[in-house]
Amino acid sequence: RDCPTSTPASRRELPNLSGTLHGVPIFMEWNKDFSDNYIRVYGNRFNQTMTDKQAAFIASHIKSHGRIVDIPCGFGRHAEALAAMGFVVHGVDLYNTLEAKKRLKKTSKKVQENVIYEVGDMRMWRGKDYDAVISMFSSFGYFTHAENEKVIENAVASVRVGGIIIIDNRNPAATFNEFAAHNWHKNSATEGEYEEHSVFDPSTHIETISYIVDGKKISASWRHYSIDEFEEMFKKNGCVIKAAYGFYNKEEYSKSSSKRLIIVAEKIK
Repeated sequence: RDCPTSTPASRRELPNLSGTLHGVPIFMEWNKDFSDNYIRVYGNRFNQTMTDKQAAFIASHIKSHGRIVDIPCGFGRHAEALAAMGFVVHGVDLYNTLEAKKRLKKTSKKVQENVIYEVGDMRMWRGKDYDAVISMFSSFGYFTHAENEKVIENAVASVRVGGIIIIDNRNPAATFNEFAAHNWHKNSATEGEYEEHSVFDPSTHIETISYIVDGKKISASWRHYSIDEFEEMFKKNGCVIKAAYGFYNKEEYSKSSSKRLIIVAEKIK
């Protein structure tokens, strides 16, 4: 398979992954538990129609049969959909690649030939000469600000000049309006039910969410970045924001009312 080069995190010294962010255990402490339950908690929110719409949105910004990094790739739903469209997709994730590989075996020969999965830390992983890097479904902002900036730096370094970076996050205003302060409540899951509690701090744009699954509490905290903050981070790394959308149908982004903030940035130098 003709894939660009990459430098896996496993070949470099990994940072200290212990600690807390805003009083909540981060990454290694919660991510393994969260990843183990990810499909169970979120699986019923995904369907092939929505995934195909998201893949079509991504494809509209990338040249045909281009090379894409999906980081973090989760269990591979976007990678599979894009591969079926003829893109070569390199999926990178710290925990979910095993599940992604299991799913991949059930796909067509075309998809299998166009997808490769690799274990990697998005704060460390860096490729070269890809046409695009994508980060979908609110997968950005889980670390300290300096580490989040490093994720942007690595993404930009992984694409060629003229390459695209797409980051799909919830819009901070929508998060505040919908999740400012939720008491514990039950949600349906792919297998049974789970309890959820979400709090959003509008002064810091930090959301803290906790789940109770089979009696075990799992918590995570992350920062929702504004379009102005994204613009500043991309500018520091030689990129410009080409477009910002409020949803996958390319509706115009509104700071006050859009459900999502989908950034499309281009590397110009």
